[in-house]
Amino acid sequence: MTRQSILEYAATLRPRYQLAGKREKGALLDAFCRLTGYHRKAAIRLLGRSPARAAAARRGRPRQYDRTVVPSLVAIWEASDRLCSKRLAPFLPGLVDALERHGELTLPAKMRALLVQLSPATIDRLLAPTRQRQRRQPITQSAASAALKALVPVRAFGEWTGVTPGSFQADLVFHCGEQTAGFHLTTLVMIDVASGWTECRAVWGL
Repeated sequence: MTRQSILEYAATLRPRYQLAGKREKGALLDAFCRLTGYHRKAAIRLLGRSPARAAAARRGRPRQYDRTVVPSLVAIWEASDRLCSKRLAPFLPGLVDALERHGELTLPAKMRALLVQLSPATIDRLLAPTRQRQRRQPITQSAASAALKALVPVRAFGEWTGVTPGSFQADLVFHCGEQTAGFHLTTLVMIDVASGWTECRAVWGL
């Protein structure tokens, strides 16, 4: 059942539920939970509301972004080689301009205005279903301990301003598809942030 159909069903059931005795209320709750999948406590709160409160608008800010922007956002994300949201957000205006210029995107003015001002949190929310379907890096076999992570100095994207040559970013790239089972190679990639010089070394896997 959709959210709207559940609310409509609750609205028709509410007057009867609020006038019913204890035993009848229990039977109505059982039927409601079975049909809607609601937890019993949530069903009690929903059916016990006054009609005015039940008809009130959803709390919080109205949602500004609907699902229509997702296909365009996914195309931009793929064109950026799947940048993380914090790195993608500042480059959205430039990426949208480039993709439109080369005929890869054709956006209405309203949608374009929405896309170029997306926040990292909104990008994560909108891309979450796509990321789950298109996981590129498999889950690692063992997680590093918190103590080990604390020994490794890590800078966020915006903290590299004014660095001198010799400051490196390093990461491992898995070449094993979606599973780590079997033999595969791993590449250690090191980039000098100041100069852009890149060194890659292959690491034998198992």
